[in-house]
Amino acid sequence: MNNIKLDFPILDKKIRDKAITYLDSAASTQKPKQVINSISEFLENSYENVHRGMNSLSIDATDLYEKSRDVAKNFINSNSTNEIIFTRGATDSINIIANSLAEHLKEGDKIVVTELEHHSNYLPWMNLCKKLGLELKIIPISKDGILSEDDIINNCDDSTKVLSLTHMSNVTGQILDIKKIKKSINKDTYVAVDGCQSIAHLKN
Repeated sequence: MNNIKLDFPILDKKIRDKAITYLDSAASTQKPKQVINSISEFLENSYENVHRGMNSLSIDATDLYEKSRDVAKNFINSNSTNEIIFTRGATDSINIIANSLAEHLKEGDKIVVTELEHHSNYLPWMNLCKKLGLELKIIPISKDGILSEDDIINNCDDSTKVLSLTHMSNVTGQILDIKKIKKSINKDTYVAVDGCQSIAHLKN
């Protein structure tokens, strides 16, 4: 663990003469020196418009950009780099998904989310339901803080057009069996998965 800490320059910093113990990585992860150096290297030597120029800098920047897409593809075991879309973050991604699905939804359709969701996985769907006259169903957790996969499945009926849920909760640590849920509900239901916490810890 101490060797890993050496990769993070900010952990050398002291606050009131005390070493930093950083516990907020679920929200904002500190950057190791490899990432900091890579960004610095790019800004110093390759920065230019991506996909918009024929000069050497632009070509280099585009090449690095597309290589990073390939790295992401391999990391999440995606089928193609065409499935990798860069956004500003998970909140931006969920808003894009919600806005994109608006034209496919009509009054009376249902959107299902869970009580385990991050705030950013409520507001876009709440706004969409209010705008289009949709039903928003929030699956509650038990008194022990557990979310039942069967409750999710049983609340997804033929009127459910969207199911948006976290894979791993940053609050309780619960991991949902997404494959089981997806296999048990209507195949035409759009399933949006927040994988922010699970992507760094699970292989699939």
